[in-house]
Amino acid sequence: MSDSSSTPIRVLVVDDEAEVRDAYRQILLENEVTQEMVGFRELRSRLFNRKSPSDTARERSPVRAAGFEPVFCDGANAAVAVVKESLARNQPFAVVFLDMRMPPGPDGVWAATQIRELDPAVEIVVCTAYSDVDPCEIGGLAPPEDKLSYLQKPFHPHEIRQLTIALSSKWRAERRIVKLAYFDTLTGLPNREQSQRRLVSALQAAKDNQRTLAVLYLDLDNFKRVNDTLGHAVGDQLLCVVADRLRSSLRYGADASAAACFQCLSTQCMMEVATCSTDCECAPAYGCLEMNSAAEAAVSSTCLAVSTATTVAPLVGLELR
Repeated sequence: MSDSSSTPIRVLVVDDEAEVRDAYRQILLENEVTQEMVGFRELRSRLFNRKSPSDTARERSPVRAAGFEPVFCDGANAAVAVVKESLARNQPFAVVFLDMRMPPGPDGVWAATQIRELDPAVEIVVCTAYSDVDPCEIGGLAPPEDKLSYLQKPFHPHEIRQLTIALSSKWRAERRIVKLAYFDTLTGLPNREQSQRRLVSALQAAKDNQRTLAVLYLDLDNFKRVNDTLGHAVGDQLLCVVADRLRSSLRYGADASAAACFQCLSTQCMMEVATCSTDCECAPAYGCLEMNSAAEAAVSSTCLAVSTATTVAPLVGLELR
């Protein structure tokens, strides 16, 4: 999902009452109705060549974009399944409105804890008409508390709209900060710090589960010559091509991270799913083939090569520096 402000805000509404879901729908999709009315008035003015004073005033005021992409569920189990599916499609929700009591299934507290485990970044709004809900208790079950908000029923439409806008803006800002801090802005791959964190986590997981972890290191040779002879714009394009080829070559479950240093690309490829030595032995040759074909397509006039190295933990050992 893009973090652009023009991208619709994905909102999940969970409530067992159809009337309440319809109220959310009218609030969050109000702008779409407004735009349809504006289009109708424009068509009417063109057909009949006349404009009322109210139409003229509306033309002077800007029309707000729709902005919201709501999804509705009638129970906690369905909500958890929808969140899991959205994360698998890389379309996470920014805000979740959760009703507390949804008989006969699990309540909102259970849904909040399950959703928080799946997506730690999502903003959760607890909605209830009862006063027996303890915010501190829910905050302890579905931390952190700064990502939990509370809304008393019955609510005003403006409360829903403004709360959605404010929380989604916070959610987008946090995603933008994380992207700048842990991902390379050019290639979109995890940067050096993020790759170190993931490598430590992968090593610990392999140790705990008694599995094999293979790390493939790729170094793009003579890259400085590309920048010196063809310019930095071509060099940046080449890095993007290499990153795309690397992503498309990895199996599901593998992790790629890039660190650009001194105008030379070094890439670590972590394959947690490698279970035998054959997988690890075949990985360098396959990666080298993909990288060389991408380099030839991007800079055919430059002699470009890929150096590879592989280590396997715990068979060979892997030491972090």
